[in-house]
Amino acid sequence: MFRLSYYQQLSQCIGTMSVRHKYDIDRHDVRLRSLHLHTSLLALFYFSYTLVDIFLLPDVAIRSLLLRTLIVGPPTIMLFAYFKRPVSVIPPFITEAISRVG
Repeated sequence: MFRLSYYQQLSQCIGTMSVRHKYDIDRHDVRLRSLHLHTSLLALFYFSYTLVDIFLLPDVAIRSLLLRTLIVGPPTIMLFAYFKRPVSVIPPFITEAISRVG
């Protein structure tokens, strides 16, 4: 009995959409809520250490503030903006490679 691999099964079509696309649509809201919650908690935890640096390590407080706001801050904001887009289970280049093979 021939059985397709997991990734080939995800590439199969159900009507007009693939299994992967259907799964992304079904799970998008739950996944997005979870990612948003975890990222928010991690950002809150990470940026709260700025207060620790200010009060306990005043000699490095300026560097810490600059690094956290100028280097880590913009990617964090972009990550929250990215959450508004659907998140795929498999990167597109893998899907294309599987469709070429199968």
